[in-house]
Amino acid sequence: MPWPTTDGMRTLQGAECDLLLAAIESLTEQQAAALTAPIDPAVTGIQWFDQWDVAQRLWLLQQVGSALCGPQTIVSPAAIFDATADAIFHHIIDSLREQGDHRWQARIERADQQITGHNETPPPDPDDQPSWVNRVVRIADLILGVRLYQRAESFRDAEFQRTLRFLHERGLPPDYLSRIPPLCSTADAEQAIQCIRSLRR
Repeated sequence: MPWPTTDGMRTLQGAECDLLLAAIESLTEQQAAALTAPIDPAVTGIQWFDQWDVAQRLWLLQQVGSALCGPQTIVSPAAIFDATADAIFHHIIDSLREQGDHRWQARIERADQQITGHNETPPPDPDDQPSWVNRVVRIADLILGVRLYQRAESFRDAEFQRTLRFLHERGLPPDYLSRIPPLCSTADAEQAIQCIRSLRR
């Protein structure tokens, strides 16, 4: 079902969907490793996502992945969902920096060409990491637009009516900042993992 992008409500398709699904699958595997082993779960640097336990993060990835590229819809916007989408893009950047995997570069290039329509622009040099990171940031900006959860963060401790006014002016529900993921069991987490894997089918 549609996700609110800078081009309106739509479901991601083609190369952009392939890039996001690859990132969601990779991030899911990282998080799932902490379900069965005594290790700390990987972090993305997005506090709105990293603050939850592993099972809740997997639930968020399933919800957002299914809305971006699958059959699900998120009825009411919430900061936890917008931050999860941001965390997925941060994971792409981290993967570029850590893995040196040219497959990420190929996915990024195809998604960038699809979104921008700039097929004539040559890709950056494989070793030019800052340029590849800039392309990921550009793709994220073109899909997600302004990260309202980041702007709303400064209102969390503000006077209540001022916070409500900010949310209302941007078409966001009153509970945008206060919604949290449900408590999830290991079985719930495993179900989320299976749902994420099924998005490729």
